[in-house]
Amino acid sequence: MRKLAVLTTVAATLATMLAATIAAPPAGATHRAARSAHVVRSRASSGPAVLGVPGPTSPIVREAQTRGYLSAPGFSKPATLPSRVRPSGVVPDTTVHLPHMTAGWNGVFDPSVTPPDTSGAAGPLSYVELVNDRWGIYNRPTRTLIASGSLSDLLGTGATDCISTPQVFWDPYTNAFYFSVLDYGVPDSGGNCPTGQETLYYGWSTSSAPVSGTSADWCVEHSSSYGAAGEFPDFGRLGDTQDFGLIGVNVYYPDTAPPDQEQLRADVVAFPKPTPGNTATCPGSQTLTTFQNLSDIGAWDPGTWTGGIPAFTPVPAVQTDPSSTGYIVSAAWNGRSGPFNPAGGPYLGNKVAVFTVTNNAGTPVLDPLPKVITLRTSFLWPGNAPQRGNTLRLDTLDGRFTNAFSGRDGAHHITTDAGAVWTQFTVRGGKGAGVRWFEINPVAGTVIQGGLLTSTTNWLFDAAIAPDRQVVADGTGTVTTQLYGGSFVLAFNASSPSIYVQIHLASKLGVGDLHGGVTIKVSSGPENDFSCHTNSVCRWGDYAAASPDPGPSTTGHGHVWIANAWSATGADGSDVDWRTFIAHVSP
Repeated sequence: MRKLAVLTTVAATLATMLAATIAAPPAGATHRAARSAHVVRSRASSGPAVLGVPGPTSPIVREAQTRGYLSAPGFSKPATLPSRVRPSGVVPDTTVHLPHMTAGWNGVFDPSVTPPDTSGAAGPLSYVELVNDRWGIYNRPTRTLIASGSLSDLLGTGATDCISTPQVFWDPYTNAFYFSVLDYGVPDSGGNCPTGQETLYYGWSTSSAPVSGTSADWCVEHSSSYGAAGEFPDFGRLGDTQDFGLIGVNVYYPDTAPPDQEQLRADVVAFPKPTPGNTATCPGSQTLTTFQNLSDIGAWDPGTWTGGIPAFTPVPAVQTDPSSTGYIVSAAWNGRSGPFNPAGGPYLGNKVAVFTVTNNAGTPVLDPLPKVITLRTSFLWPGNAPQRGNTLRLDTLDGRFTNAFSGRDGAHHITTDAGAVWTQFTVRGGKGAGVRWFEINPVAGTVIQGGLLTSTTNWLFDAAIAPDRQVVADGTGTVTTQLYGGSFVLAFNASSPSIYVQIHLASKLGVGDLHGGVTIKVSSGPENDFSCHTNSVCRWGDYAAASPDPGPSTTGHGHVWIANAWSATGADGSDVDWRTFIAHVSP
């Protein structure tokens, strides 16, 4: 099966590395390597430590500094932030607001595979979690598990299939959950996932409150076109518009090539969503539209590998407010050509590309020319994170966006339904890895606000972002509630030689500053599983989950649900140590 390249650990500050010449990673490492394949298949509570980053003399800041938490210089000085502006007339809120967990519990996990690929979303009555290779449905009011099972059972493919990259979100417009996964097919006699059978599965819940993984609760559709063409659709990201589901993938060819091959192109697959009130009618088959070869800059030619910069991990935004216009974001690395290349080659970037999807008489249309936002500061690959208890490091991914949401943001005067897009990625910063976040105006092609969260002692990585937007629609798709959206929650992992990996929170309430460092889950031991021992780097992530809460609120702002990974104490280096944690968070 496909083994994955790892990132180079770099022990240097962001400022130093931006000023220095950036060497290419060693042979065998590439930021375009495929991520979806599991490394191998195994055959064999927290007490919150509340920290924050308010004004420079407060007790909370002094405590935060003892733990090493920093906002990037300029969180309170917009002029020094990358492309950050305050809309005219917006007055900053200097009150300290710290995120806090109102409920939390351990989620599902699979002891035979790594990494977790944690995804989850909340509806009005249920929380649905998907990981490699399991699903779990929880009663939202009681926070209890209703049912769980294998993703193979949900898909109806058979218990032995290789499943990867699960995604799930809640859609208030159709009152249903939507999901996507990649199925490799039946493993060979050595347990390796096959090639030539790659199938994209997707679907939706037949009601707003599924209680099982059966066809009574889920419509399941699929496309096997990539496998039939000998192509590998990697790292699928799921989002939507009012009318279509969107799956962004990195495509590799041939699927039998070694894992450090360069990416061929990026695609977006669009499928029709059921109309409101008709989610229980499963179509059996659908006509899909595939937009091939998205280019961040210029016109990338996958045949000659020249001509521009291919999109890397196109991430469709999940809509909170339904709109026939949707957006897809991509972090524009240098690629192999392009105008921006200050000694960084393909491992340094300074742009964000925003693609637009619309509906033309029932047919999805993707504008091939994205809005390209040039940032004031560049970004680099993150360094892999050390951990307490051993010398193994945790893979912090490779500088790709991993999730995005769109919606209204009244706090920043964004009043159109898809007028703001929130996204994030892990980049070089602080001790070696930090979380850079953005709120983007996709129409103007500008950054509304953004920043870099780092630490002087911890590596920060594997993040997810979501606004606190609350949107409710009735059975006809008529929106009845549209509230909040001016705040957001950022959930992420923290690790260092002195701590086991932890799950932390940061949040930004309205036009106030970002405050963070709230610990909601502490691992009980180091990560040491069967993925760790080829290059002393353990697969981690590859991503986490955050989603707006559609439920009512009495706090004057909305809430967010998050799901992320932590590590249990393993027996030895041949087992799986990751676990998941789900939390309801107030910003």
